[in-house]
Amino acid sequence: MPIERNNFTSLSSLCDGWLRRPTARVLALTFAAASLSAPASAQTKPGIYTKVNVPGVIALSAGVGGGVALWAYLQHRKNRQADIDLITTPAEFADIVPGQPAKLTVPVTNPMSAAVQIKELAVEDKSGALALGATRQGSFPLAPGEKYDIPVTITANQSSGKARIRIVVTSEGSTKQAVKYIAVSYGHPKSRLHKLIP
Repeated sequence: MPIERNNFTSLSSLCDGWLRRPTARVLALTFAAASLSAPASAQTKPGIYTKVNVPGVIALSAGVGGGVALWAYLQHRKNRQADIDLITTPAEFADIVPGQPAKLTVPVTNPMSAAVQIKELAVEDKSGALALGATRQGSFPLAPGEKYDIPVTITANQSSGKARIRIVVTSEGSTKQAVKYIAVSYGHPKSRLHKLIP
């Protein structure tokens, strides 16, 4: 019984559209390579299909998958940006007399092999005792290994308190930025008997 020509047309257009997809192309390439890797001694007979070289298909699929994974890893490594680091240590100021302003410094060091840019310095203190002194204006750089003493002023109304300095920093050749904190404590806390703890 003759087959209508319309069926051939729709089937060819369907296969053509399917082969345009990247996944379909990879699968077609895989099966084509597998058929080429079959032993040369295998001869086809009319009406008999050759066996698919299963180990060849598996090896080729593993190779394609490994290549894609390697490409993805290299792209991730290329786009990854180095972490930004600063050496900061908690600052403790014990000799603070309530009501008397004290001008002090809090150190920060760039331990990296590349320069960093200090974008922002800010104080976080609910009591308002800690304030920045005459720091550098605006954004400023720190060379590799350079140390900078952040000037601060403490005007405590109580015997003790805690605050922190917030630092926003970026690295040379990077759009990434990091936020670092330096804890600052001042004065001596009191015991339950309202005596200063040395």
